[in-house]
Amino acid sequence: MKRKIQSFGSWNMEKTKNEGEVIPIALYSEKIAENDRKIEQLSKNIKRDTEKRKKLMEENARLSYQAICEQYNCTGQDLLDILNREHQQAEMLQTSGLSDADIAELAGSGRSSEDSDDIAFYDKQDGDDD
Repeated sequence: MKRKIQSFGSWNMEKTKNEGEVIPIALYSEKIAENDRKIEQLSKNIKRDTEKRKKLMEENARLSYQAICEQYNCTGQDLLDILNREHQQAEMLQTSGLSDADIAELAGSGRSSEDSDDIAFYDKQDGDDD
């Protein structure tokens, strides 16, 4: 036989009587306290893991920056200037009516497989006589 003691929304706490046995409300309190401890530990783990995630994301951003710096052989303001110029050039091409696919094709055309990994920031006609 079950008797309703207290109702919390749709969740009912009940005292059960099975063959004369009564489960005291203290067992519910103990279980609630245990769950509260678990919740607190999970909150600490979430905070720790969130901080660890943030550090890893910052490291990835730094490593990505370093990879781009190596690829373009420059750092800092020089890199920002190069990326800004490339962005402006792409915008000008789009303004002139080229689609993204046309721009991608244009960027990929005229490059042989030999120099596909080389990036030049000067006209090949200018030479490298410095």
